[in-house]
Amino acid sequence: MIMGRQRTEFIVKIFGEGLTEWYYFDALRSLERFPFTLEPNLPSKSKSSYKKRLPNIDKELRRPQQERANLIVLVTDLDNIVSSPSEHAKYLEAKRKYEAKGVVFIESHPCIELWFLYHFKPKFEKSNYTSYYEIKEELEQYLSGYDKSRKYYSSDTGFKENIISSYEKRVSASRCCRASCKYEAVEGEVVNRSNIHSFILFLYMLKWFYKIEDYIHDKIQRKISLDIECKGIEKINVKVGNANLFTLAHDGAVINCFSSTMPQELNLNGSYKDCQDILDIIEADLKAILDSEA
Repeated sequence: MIMGRQRTEFIVKIFGEGLTEWYYFDALRSLERFPFTLEPNLPSKSKSSYKKRLPNIDKELRRPQQERANLIVLVTDLDNIVSSPSEHAKYLEAKRKYEAKGVVFIESHPCIELWFLYHFKPKFEKSNYTSYYEIKEELEQYLSGYDKSRKYYSSDTGFKENIISSYEKRVSASRCCRASCKYEAVEGEVVNRSNIHSFILFLYMLKWFYKIEDYIHDKIQRKISLDIECKGIEKINVKVGNANLFTLAHDGAVINCFSSTMPQELNLNGSYKDCQDILDIIEADLKAILDSEA
């Protein structure tokens, strides 16, 4: 429906397992101006459990549809889960239950420190860490004194420069993550993987949506409202009424924008001038849709 001009509100809530997840995503949100909310505000302990986050997620799911977050994400480590067959079975059952309700699970095995370690790897290398303590030993080769503590995350310059601030390292880590998810383990083999990259690429897509929306509002002097339709965290369809205007999608490595013509790759941190061709096409397509509804 075409309505008054207003910014689209798409609410993402991240339910993190512990302090590490909270500090990392909070710092990334501040740096990249990503539009999401962290739950709970700050975990009281450095290590928690996905089980303690499920009641918070249940509370969110019980909200009326119009008040509920558009995307609910649970970030969890798998080391203590897969090490126990009974706990692993319970986790998989909970995952099936909550995924059916639309909750997205972001997992790292053994832990989120694998994602941090990938920031220092020029290419994917198979690894077989079974616990945080095993991976910590290698991570300390790059981040001296690494520690799961508030003091470390808030004050260590190496962590801030390499894990939080470095766009280039984040892109490299994403490539390693993507390869880790594609690696097929042989029977009985313990293999590390993480799909954090997929969620971070989704956040960049959402950021691009808002850039394009702002551009459209500046160029089109008419009352419009854009609607977002998500396909998991890999695709965002943008509609005007019932008409699809453009689609943002990622394959785990790059983001592409699909309109009425050939898709165009978008630089994660790009600006309008980097994609003027696709913006011109979207603007023309929008005018055609609005004229047909006039």
